[in-house]
Amino acid sequence: MVYGINPAVLGWSRDLTIESPAFNFLLTKPVAKPEDALQGGLFALGVIVVGQAFSPNPERPPLFVDLPFALVDGKVQPAQPAFSRWQENMPVKMVDKYAANLRKLRGLRFDSGYEDEFTHIPPTSRALSAALSERGIDRFEEYNGDHRNRMWGRTGRLASEVLPYFWLLQDSQEK
Repeated sequence: MVYGINPAVLGWSRDLTIESPAFNFLLTKPVAKPEDALQGGLFALGVIVVGQAFSPNPERPPLFVDLPFALVDGKVQPAQPAFSRWQENMPVKMVDKYAANLRKLRGLRFDSGYEDEFTHIPPTSRALSAALSERGIDRFEEYNGDHRNRMWGRTGRLASEVLPYFWLLQDSQEK
């Protein structure tokens, strides 16, 4: 059973693209330790964290990552092999490879708010939904909200959507 709430880094889009100020900051400013990345905003630190998962490189201190973009003649461009490694790890690109396994899940559902401040989340959620739907797998919902609101309390999404979803899947398994 899987339920993703505002899932990030599903694919390239909007604030997670070559135009992202976070990539530009990391490529142009000296970053002696990961905390220094916060000067470039939360996204810059997020890029490092994703890089540690998708393109780690113990030979590249202090961040120990290969970034998916590089400065070439003053212009940000895709950098191989990191760019391909990031892309290969994005779920939108993984659906074909894992479709048979995804069909074996007892449940797969995810949602995102229309107004998520992480602007790559809504379009990449829609893209993942489309890729899954083409294979008869998906259950995606987009709701009126942002990344954090409408989650908590008796009428929040955790109580009204997530927990009932798991309960119904568990209940159907026991019968």
